[in-house]
Amino acid sequence: MVELAELDRDDVVLEVGTGDGFLTRHIASSGCRVITVELDPVLARRAQELLRDHPNVTVVQGDALRLELPEFNKVVSSPPYYISSRLLRWLSLRARPELAVLLLQEEFVRKLTSKPGDERYVLTSLLVRTAYEVEPRFPVRRSAFVPPPRVSSRVVVLRGRENSMKLPGWLVEVLRKAFTLRRKRLERVLRSFGFTCPPELRGLRVREISPEHIPVLAEHLKAEMAEKAGQETL
Repeated sequence: MVELAELDRDDVVLEVGTGDGFLTRHIASSGCRVITVELDPVLARRAQELLRDHPNVTVVQGDALRLELPEFNKVVSSPPYYISSRLLRWLSLRARPELAVLLLQEEFVRKLTSKPGDERYVLTSLLVRTAYEVEPRFPVRRSAFVPPPRVSSRVVVLRGRENSMKLPGWLVEVLRKAFTLRRKRLERVLRSFGFTCPPELRGLRVREISPEHIPVLAEHLKAEMAEKAGQETL
């Protein structure tokens, strides 16, 4: 994982889920600055002791998705699986590091790599792929964990897409509501929200929306909202 992150001394790396600091020590060995966040206060105090010989490591106790963290440009992490969706959306919509190397549940990686229209394709798939190129890498056996999980795991690399669009909050909210009806036609779903559908996207189902469709959808809906706002002013 550390090799895949292509680390050098100028990088600032975020790790979510310090645990016993095993991965932290390997990240720190590259000479980069490491900000590692652990939710459990007992584990965080233990990690501070275990990592005290690594001056380039800062251990922070708390919820990484709620804290005001220093700026970082990369992520290397084996996060708790129950926060996978929240973490990936946070990375895609807010944090936007240039590179992330993550150890995730195999089934979750399949969602990230699924194509628009596939049964596994969900809102998180779209949001992540709008911001990143997703590169699934090697599997990790259950025996590598203590205690062993019931699920299979895989390392995945997220590499920032050039000139990727940063989605505004209102658009994310429209997409969130639309994906609750992801098998339905986009045109019908948008109509129920009070919008029309861009001509280029008519005929698509919600789960067939791809990152390439996002700029078209955003421009169309923004124009409609501006027109409605103007009419209300009049």
